[in-house]
Amino acid sequence: MTLTDSRWIKASRCQMEQCVEVRALGLSGVGVRDSAQESRGPVLAFTSAGWSAFVGGLKADSLGDGRA
Repeated sequence: MTLTDSRWIKASRCQMEQCVEVRALGLSGVGVRDSAQESRGPVLAFTSAGWSAFVGGLKADSLGDGRA
């Protein structure tokens, strides 16, 4: 599977052009990209465990920016 093979999903809190998109990377994890870059930009890949920890940190505001 390549990064262009499946559907990217835009974040629900998207504002104008300031968006991220996510997609499954098979059973191995999740890819995240800047929606303005589409297929031209880099993709940040998380393992399944890494993605769960990242999202859990956002929900708990343990990343420290106070905007959860």
